Amino acid sequence: MTLWHSARFGRLLLASAVLWTTGCVLSIPLTRPEEDVTPALPAAEGNPADTDRSLSNTPPKANAGPDATYDAGEQVLLDGTGSSDADGDTLVYQWQQVGGTPTVEFLSGSGASLVEFTAPTDLTQAVTLTFRLQVCDGFASDTDDVRITIRP
Repeated sequence: MTLWHSARFGRLLLASAVLWTTGCVLSIPLTRPEEDVTPALPAAEGNPADTDRSLSNTPPKANAGPDATYDAGEQVLLDGTGSSDADGDTLVYQWQQVGGTPTVEFLSGSGASLVEFTAPTDLTQAVTLTFRLQVCDGFASDTDDVRITIRP
């Protein structure tokens, strides 16, 4: 984050920032305002003309799909395509295993709406693995979990 002080306005002003929030990267490219620019009052301070779409963002809704059962050795597909954003913002997807053993490895990475892994084969009993999908629209994020049961 870069800050600079404006002698004219008597405060620090944000020049640029990259924020990391629970896996959601938000990059805000800002430029140094000219000294003759008068800052507007935020809408919360009584300036109804000062509105910004980013201030009224509707958070995305993560949908990791239904819980499912597979047999050992089968290809398992985790499907987050049911996730949505009411504002139409582009979504960024991130999957991670948050429960159960053994730990599996995604075949094509974890940053897509659809990810696959091969169900473990060295099982003596059924196991339930829990996966968390996080979706981010650049302003906010949401998570949803799905449980996958693997039969030996």
